[in-house]
Amino acid sequence: MFLYVVFCQHLAGMATEADRIQKLVAEIGERLKELRDARGETLRQVADRVSCGYDYISKIERGLENPTIDLLAELIIVGLHTNFETFCRPWFTDRERDKQERHARTLLERLLLRGKDTRVDVIEALKLVAGGIEKKPS
Repeated sequence: MFLYVVFCQHLAGMATEADRIQKLVAEIGERLKELRDARGETLRQVADRVSCGYDYISKIERGLENPTIDLLAELIIVGLHTNFETFCRPWFTDRERDKQERHARTLLERLLLRGKDTRVDVIEALKLVAGGIEKKPS
């Protein structure tokens, strides 16, 4: 849901919901591969740091699998040693980027820091993204 909210403007020209989702999954995979390649790492090196195998990461990179938000956050932050702002950068203009990066950072910080309360925090973070309200994580 979060990724759809964040990228809906980018994918607005697509004909159907299925087309938008398929395009989003492909672009997420391409961006993960781009970041991994920039670090000069193999699939196995990234997989050693996260909770899934290299074969599953390969499928994500090729757009064949749609990762959960938890796995995507883990791949970005733990597996690739980067942040969500860097991951999202190609999808936004400079002005959009500043606003969306703050909201994306808030969501991921809450997801990773709260554990059991993740469901509540995802809802709160989605409200932040959708409403354009900037709030620092507690």
